Amino acid sequence: MGVESPHIELGTYTCDQIPGSLRLTRSAGTLHLWRRGTRDQLTQAGPATYTGNGYTLTLNGTADRADQFTLDLDRAPGLAYVRR
Repeated sequence: MGVESPHIELGTYTCDQIPGSLRLTRSAGTLHLWRRGTRDQLTQAGPATYTGNGYTLTLNGTADRADQFTLDLDRAPGLAYVRR
């Protein structure tokens, strides 16, 4: 069993339209989105676009310095998240 790389915290983000917060971390060069304590590993689909299970995340800035991002859920597109 391999040892998992540590997660580097990139920030906690909130959206005016949705209660709660999301976190982004990076581990071994991969971006992870945390929702309700559950981690989703994101797949890079473009220079600033990542996909997860049922959603697309588009960063405004680089992955290591993202102050905000847009989360497009299948059921709720265009949710703007900003770093707290």
